[in-house]
Amino acid sequence: MVVTRDGTDVAVRAARGVLLSAGGFDRNAAMRHEHQSEQLDTDWCLGNPANTGEAIGIAQAAGADVAFMDES
Repeated sequence: MVVTRDGTDVAVRAARGVLLSAGGFDRNAAMRHEHQSEQLDTDWCLGNPANTGEAIGIAQAAGADVAFMDES
């Protein structure tokens, strides 16, 4: 994967994996229903209002795999 850092393209490689920690998806009803339960309601949750899952979606679009989505 190539990322831009300080205006320069840098190739990033991982031999075994990368841990991405960029918030959750507790404010995204579709993701909660897909990965957790259809009964969950995003109107009542304690997470940050910005936890809408964009970082996860971007990572998946770049080919990332995800794990433990049901435990978020």
